[in-house]
Amino acid sequence: MTPRKPVSAGRKLRRELDKTLREASKDGEKWEWDSREVALLALIESQADTIEKLDQTITEDGLTATGSTGQTRLHPAVTEVRLARSALAKLLAQLQLPEDAAAGGSQLSAKSRQHQKAADSRWNRQRWQAKKS
Repeated sequence: MTPRKPVSAGRKLRRELDKTLREASKDGEKWEWDSREVALLALIESQADTIEKLDQTITEDGLTATGSTGQTRLHPAVTEVRLARSALAKLLAQLQLPEDAAAGGSQLSAKSRQHQKAADSRWNRQRWQAKKS
């Protein structure tokens, strides 16, 4: 029997995000990733894998490296992992997770907020007209 390949950080993160979606679907409302979110998930998975590799490089090489003239300098992977973590956070913020929607939709896009405002306006107008009649 061949040993299993270890699961990457990106794959683990994707599984956690999928689990969040499945758990939210148990409350009666069916949640699914749309095509935009599926593309985002692929980027998120890749970014998490990149961070894992950069962390491994830093663990192996240390925080410093020797520059071209022999000087000690910060290892380039330290800067790259910081940027990669920032990029991952931004990608994750773009996902509309069920708990975000349950918390009042604070993660809605500008277009979604505009649609929500229009729906609220229609709803309020209908209630006002019903009271008036």
